[in-house]
Amino acid sequence: MPARHLRSFALAASLLVLAACGSSGQQEAAATPTPSTGSGATTPATPARNNPWPVKTRQHLDTWLHGFAMLQDDTAKVPFFRRGYREEMIVARNRQNVGVTALDANREKLRAGLATRPQLINAQFFPFQVSSWEETRQFVDFFIRAEGDPRRAGNQEVAQMIAIVAQYFPNKADRDWLQLFMTSIEDERTKFYQTYWINEQRARASALAATDSVWQNVLRPKMQGFLNNNQLANGELLLSLPLGGVRPASRR
Repeated sequence: MPARHLRSFALAASLLVLAACGSSGQQEAAATPTPSTGSGATTPATPARNNPWPVKTRQHLDTWLHGFAMLQDDTAKVPFFRRGYREEMIVARNRQNVGVTALDANREKLRAGLATRPQLINAQFFPFQVSSWEETRQFVDFFIRAEGDPRRAGNQEVAQMIAIVAQYFPNKADRDWLQLFMTSIEDERTKFYQTYWINEQRARASALAATDSVWQNVLRPKMQGFLNNNQLANGELLLSLPLGGVRPASRR
């Protein structure tokens, strides 16, 4: 699975953050998405463009980052997430009459784990290594069952999955935190975030298309020489809601 590699940009407000990442399986993309069952993947309303560095969104990426954003105070001068994101999500959940989720119930325990092991914050980059929420769960499940040891995998493919997760969660305390986090964010996703994310993609579809047009027709051509010279001729530009993705015109 994790044999193919690509380059991805995550858009945080006006800041572009470059990340090299491994990817596998079918990509979970969205333009104007429609719901699906099972993995929570989405179907683009239009065929994928063949341009270098297409502008896309990823539900599994936003779901994972949403979990971290709901746990952190994020009071840094340059915040990890969109300012006021957690408060905005609480309002959105209340508007949908979403009750207490496992992420709420386990929040203080998860926050304590982050405070005790601040290196866990690097795990925010894990979703760049996978291509869907289903694959995220698969990687973590294999990792937990093998107790983080690739040598306990049944084959080389699974060993690679376990090794990828182990980069971010190297010891037992980290694995325990991850297991609780996954249980919590899965409940949050099922009760609230998947529906919220799909609705937001629909609301922001025109803004996404406009962003893609400006990027492809104005900005990328000016940067393509730099990208080529740095072996980044192709990849994806990812817009993320927790990081400060594109807002619909009515909300500006």
